[in-house]
Amino acid sequence: MQFLFCDKGGQDPLILEGEPFNYLFKVRRHRKERPINIRDSREPETLYTYEIESLNRREAKLKLIEKRETPEDMENISVGWCLPSIKTVEKTLPMLNELGVKKLYLIQCDFSQGNIKVDLERLETILKNSSMQSGRIYQMEIEVLDSLDSFLEKESDIVSLDFVDEVLSSNDSFNSIVIGAEGGFSEDERDLIKERSIASRRLPSKHILKSETAVISAVSRLL
Repeated sequence: MQFLFCDKGGQDPLILEGEPFNYLFKVRRHRKERPINIRDSREPETLYTYEIESLNRREAKLKLIEKRETPEDMENISVGWCLPSIKTVEKTLPMLNELGVKKLYLIQCDFSQGNIKVDLERLETILKNSSMQSGRIYQMEIEVLDSLDSFLEKESDIVSLDFVDEVLSSNDSFNSIVIGAEGGFSEDERDLIKERSIASRRLPSKHILKSETAVISAVSRLL
């Protein structure tokens, strides 16, 4: 773990208890002799380093030993992902966050698995844990949309991932990519993409990829 998000970051001394205490010492098994890096999510570029003064079964008393600013360069890639199963989304979120995706749109499309209910609070918790583990300061944003048309209205410089001749290249400079659910896009959605003059590309693989494999592979080529 690179750091712990805690809204008490900067306090000296800092009493760590409740959920942050349980995560650090019961889940992560943090050792008493090791320093603790903490960020406050409201000012995440400031990194506070603490040492443990005392520790019991319910709380830890921390002493501030260093404060420093650590600016983070942001990627500018947005992803529109036609919703597969919510379990697939949860499994893939940490990887997209670690890759540096700026914003993820979860889109209810024609081939999505019914009217999926998205628990944004649960997804934010997954992203928070991913950021603390990977060291990402500003975690990926998530927005849920009810149609592909809504995504095309919100973003620009978009490429769609589909079964076409032209291959998505690392030299392409698109800022946004939209990817279908299992089964890709419906014919109505393809017509909409053509009407909006959205470019289409494919991945170089000769095989049919799962939706989550396609989204990770596509983002990796655009970074």
